[in-house]
Amino acid sequence: MTMNAHRLETIGRLLATLWGVIGPLLGVVIGAWLARSWRHKSRALESKTPKYRELSREDWEKLHRVLAKIVRQNRVIPNDIIGPTLHE
Repeated sequence: MTMNAHRLETIGRLLATLWGVIGPLLGVVIGAWLARSWRHKSRALESKTPKYRELSREDWEKLHRVLAKIVRQNRVIPNDIIGPTLHE
């Protein structure tokens, strides 16, 4: 074996050994970062869900009041507002 080939083989063994130690540690760090990121997104979404639910409920109540007022004032039937259904 030439000196150059021996040196390359030694460097290869050293890199393999280092990767055996550094690889798992790097995997743990990346996994922890991803888990923290997902937890943060999940908590942010959970905190917004009740707000959206409340807004949605309020919007539907407002729409119902407006439609009921239109029906009372104009004495129209709901199909006039919504349009014909598929069964008609």
